[in-house]
Amino acid sequence: MKYRSIQRKLNVLFVSVISCAMISFFALGVFLGIITSYQHYLGEKKRISTSLLDKGMTLAINNSMALRGMAEDNSYSAIREVVASTVKNDSNMIYGIYMDNGSQPWVFSTRENPDGTVQGKNKLDDTVCTWAQKLTKSSYKQINIYNNFPSLIEFAAPVIGQNNYKLGVIRYGISTIKMKNSILAERTRAMQEGAMFFVAFFLTALIFFIFALKLVHSQTKAITGPIEKLTKAAGAIAEGNYSTTIPVSANDEIGTLAENFETMRCMVKEYTERLENKVAERTNQLKAAQKELVDKAHKAGMADIASGTLHNVGNILNSINASVEAISDILLSNPMEG
Repeated sequence: MKYRSIQRKLNVLFVSVISCAMISFFALGVFLGIITSYQHYLGEKKRISTSLLDKGMTLAINNSMALRGMAEDNSYSAIREVVASTVKNDSNMIYGIYMDNGSQPWVFSTRENPDGTVQGKNKLDDTVCTWAQKLTKSSYKQINIYNNFPSLIEFAAPVIGQNNYKLGVIRYGISTIKMKNSILAERTRAMQEGAMFFVAFFLTALIFFIFALKLVHSQTKAITGPIEKLTKAAGAIAEGNYSTTIPVSANDEIGTLAENFETMRCMVKEYTERLENKVAERTNQLKAAQKELVDKAHKAGMADIASGTLHNVGNILNSINASVEAISDILLSNPMEG
């Protein structure tokens, strides 16, 4: 099995946990930031749209009330002046129309026809005119294209005379280009804010992640440092070096383990020294006994040699003595004297 240190395992574990937490935190933050920016964008979009609708509805209602007396008096010029000035003074206004109950326009003011003069007796019969003619109260209708005009919203209100008699309809077409540009600008701003929030949140998360990594490294070092020292000391003891003290001072389980190892080291060192002394003493005793035995063996050998030598000398002397006695007997038995 491949060796992996505790410090590495702790680092991998802590980094994995912190990474998962940071990814979740970052995803949640980005999600909330996007939701917040999108809701803000929707709020601004609604505000811009509502502002245009309120403006158009207020204009239609006020003009329907202002034109009541003029319509009752059949004052075409006064109605034309009101409608034309309204279109002229508002850059977003595309057209202004006042028509009677028969859809006959009295005033049709546009940028190309600023005074609102109507030529001929042509009735308006388009779908928007039909919609406006059926109104019983002020309302609006979104229109994509009307007589080659860009996208717009028409605001219309019936002009009611005395006895609730309908005199005609006032209609204003307001361009939505400015509104769309404002909404587009707001969307761009919301996207920029979202991007800035993303970058700021990412940098914050990155700083926090780096700080967490350093904290994890220091904590794992604080945990595994004493273990490494204890491991080295245990290795030295295993190699027979009992003089090296265990330099671990901690107020946790590792400190207790180190104290126990230190106690064990001292005991093993003491037992080892005693054993070594006893071995040395016994060795000296054995050497002395061996020397004594050697001396005794040497002396015994010398005695054996001396005994053999004396035995041989005795044999020679006995031979000589026998020979002398034989010679003496011969001489004594010899008749010759002298």
